[in-house]
Amino acid sequence: MSKNVGEGEFKPRVGPIDFEVLRHRLWQINDEQGRTIINVSGSPVAAEANDFNVGITNAAGEIVCLGTYMAPLILAISAAVQNAFALFGEGGIEPDSVYLTNDPWLGAQHQNDVCLIAPLFWEGKLVSWVGSSIHQVDVGGNVEGSWNPLSTTVFQEAPLYDFLKVVRQGKIQPEVVATYTRNSRLPHMVELDLRSQIAGINVAKERLLALIREYGLQTMTEVLEDCLDHQEILLKRKLRQIPDGEWHTEDYLDHDGHGERLTTVRLKLTKKGDRLVFDYRGSDPQTPGFVNCTRTSLCGKTFLAIAAHLCNDIPWGGGILRAADILSQEGSVVDARFPAPVSGAPVNAGWSVQNTAGLALSQMLSASEKFKGNAMAVWVGSSFVYNVFGTNQYGKPFGTMMLSSTLGGGGARSLGDGYDNSGPISSPAPSVINVESAELKTPFLYLYRKRAADSGGAGKYRGGVAALSCLTPYDVESLRVFVSTLGTTHSSGLGLAGGYPGGGSNCLLKRKTPIVQMIKEGKFPQSIKDVPGEEIEALPSKYMFAFQAGDMLETVAHGGGGFGDPLERDRQRVQQDIRDGCVSPEYAQSLYGAVLGPADRILPEATEARREERRQERLQAGRRAAADRPAADLSALAGSIRCRHCQAALSGDTDASGEDCLVLRSPFRKAGPWIAVRLGGDNPRLALREYVCPSCGALLFVDVERNILT
Repeated sequence: MSKNVGEGEFKPRVGPIDFEVLRHRLWQINDEQGRTIINVSGSPVAAEANDFNVGITNAAGEIVCLGTYMAPLILAISAAVQNAFALFGEGGIEPDSVYLTNDPWLGAQHQNDVCLIAPLFWEGKLVSWVGSSIHQVDVGGNVEGSWNPLSTTVFQEAPLYDFLKVVRQGKIQPEVVATYTRNSRLPHMVELDLRSQIAGINVAKERLLALIREYGLQTMTEVLEDCLDHQEILLKRKLRQIPDGEWHTEDYLDHDGHGERLTTVRLKLTKKGDRLVFDYRGSDPQTPGFVNCTRTSLCGKTFLAIAAHLCNDIPWGGGILRAADILSQEGSVVDARFPAPVSGAPVNAGWSVQNTAGLALSQMLSASEKFKGNAMAVWVGSSFVYNVFGTNQYGKPFGTMMLSSTLGGGGARSLGDGYDNSGPISSPAPSVINVESAELKTPFLYLYRKRAADSGGAGKYRGGVAALSCLTPYDVESLRVFVSTLGTTHSSGLGLAGGYPGGGSNCLLKRKTPIVQMIKEGKFPQSIKDVPGEEIEALPSKYMFAFQAGDMLETVAHGGGGFGDPLERDRQRVQQDIRDGCVSPEYAQSLYGAVLGPADRILPEATEARREERRQERLQAGRRAAADRPAADLSALAGSIRCRHCQAALSGDTDASGEDCLVLRSPFRKAGPWIAVRLGGDNPRLALREYVCPSCGALLFVDVERNILT
């Protein structure tokens, strides 16, 4: 660590010019490692969805640079290196070797995230590590796709591999590869993924060795440490400019694989000086189902939240974690104790960690005049995936993981709307398979893929909308599908500063339809409701079913949370949302207070009058309560807690001098048509809680909380 870290200065050991040249060379080398994987791998998960990542570390395993793909995956490399040292000892690490692990307690986020790490030696000295982690479609176990929602122990899930030497003395070990692929239902796809990772490692090592030859070993080792110091110094410098405080957030898992049980992830974020403390020790105990995550996933998701919310102008790497402490209780849903089931870890409890950490950091940023523009509502409140297996249209064994969450909506900001169909915040370079490729490679026919109106959280700035997708089996009789998501009974896509949550996850199944015949006749329905068949079934967050010819599956991922009171949204923006199909005329009226005339044109004077009526309705309907949990969000004006709109003083946990807020409890349907669809828009266990200024009727904060008796 640089001696200047404490003073907030950065003086690279290698000099400023060499530092800039070499750090960009390192990033380019790592990017080439990632591109190699994409070019070699035949897996749609890696090549089409970018569900992998690559990294380069220092000798101790701290991530110096990571790829632009799925960011949380890369912390696996750090954990894997540290655990490799613990297993083999520093003297037991072999040159020209590649180690494989998929153990969630040793490095992977879950068993499908296969992590390969390789040490880089120069004249007998360990200099660095390079590696990657890819979600491989099937790594064994008693359920296709290797996610077992009915498991009660990790022994009922995919096999765990603890540092298999897949390469020894520079040569691939065929018996290791054969043993590993033997457990998979898709051995050829898995082996190609594995070889793509080895190819990426070989490319990165070759480029790094050339760099050492050009600049020397000392310069190479120093620039690795310089990069980490640079990341640490820049983040700590920023943190010192943000007011100290404490923020509390929660997120809910609505299904543990066994049933619809509510499990809570709780975070207390404390910021003091140049340090962040993420305290998850209030989270619920680990569940009997596969939704638990290990500490590896907990740290990876927290890292992602810090990087995405605080490091837009700071290189992403392990140095930023030097400014953070992550506290957890072993045996909790976010720090599961072996042998808990964890095969769904990163897209369940891990995703809730991502949500709570991101929202808490945005509340912290809202309290800073300088950085409040960086605050964001929640992006894509949950993952949405479905594993599909069977025989494809070519008569061959088939399996894949489809990602709907890559079509979810981004969170709104204080500066503008969230991005439509942005994909999750966890991936700086998200990707989604295009329809033509999907129909070529998979036995599906896409019926439509379009914007899901009203799925973005309402606000002064609207959350990004998600995509509405519908498909049916094609040229096959039946496929086996396992859907896994969170939020079919609520929304985890919370807004900020009075913005409503975005739509939740939804999976609608309609059986025995004549859809293929309709298309042959030139009829192209735009909704699952327009096709005759059995009654539409809204599926729970975890569900296995046979997907048969004539069935239709419609999916909508989480939309982004809104920012600010929807009644403050510019009328022209609302008008454009109606034209673009992002907001329906119905919800333009109910959420934004718009009054529409002919051709759905907004009537300005009538709209302003209606908005004022809505504010008065809030004042009449609300009950008084101290601002407690959202106090930090309300204190963005600094000093005492005040309304952003009229400056009225409000009481809360840090200042009792003002009036209590007014609080309204409402069913989810108030926030839009895509929340808790399978419950008719009203969840008996959870509800919206809206905080209203008692002076002007402005909406200050919208939360999702448990009902008192649940």
